[in-house]
Amino acid sequence: MRPVPDNALGQHPHADPPSAYRQSLVHLQLPAALPQAVSAAFAQAADACQEAGALLYGVRGSQAGAPDVTHALVIPAQSGHRAHYRVPRDSIAAASAATRASGWVTLGQVHSHPGADVEHSWYDDRHAISVRAVSFVLPDYGRDPGDWPARIGVHEYQDGWWHLLTTEQPAMRTSFADVPLQVIDLRG
Repeated sequence: MRPVPDNALGQHPHADPPSAYRQSLVHLQLPAALPQAVSAAFAQAADACQEAGALLYGVRGSQAGAPDVTHALVIPAQSGHRAHYRVPRDSIAAASAATRASGWVTLGQVHSHPGADVEHSWYDDRHAISVRAVSFVLPDYGRDPGDWPARIGVHEYQDGWWHLLTTEQPAMRTSFADVPLQVIDLRG
């Protein structure tokens, strides 16, 4: 994981991953409606210039080579700030409880950043929902659904590091499909 800076509010010091990224054998299918749904879910926070986050739930591929399939965008109760957001543990538990009856598990997470930088910060590394999740980072507080995955950061955890995938790698790790998307907003 990235080192914590001396000033926790400052820029993170540059560090290189301990090893090169290896293409994952797991593929994640995303509903075609996801970019627009995320942008709509983050709109109020974006207007307030605050980061926001959400979780992606679905089913893991049941056979070798079968993709994981996202079925829900879950927006947990959270507090947004200019340069980070915080989801309390009880909000994570509520998200899991809201999806349990469907048999869904966490497949990914998505959050916004204030500017154009879509690489994980040390804070993002340490507050990720799961090292098995794909992490998506949107620029400009997620105001524009934009061109997924070209305009966003797609991260995968390997060897103790959240790797920001190159522009070519996300197409091998993720794809869009005509899959229904359920939006579960738990912000109250």
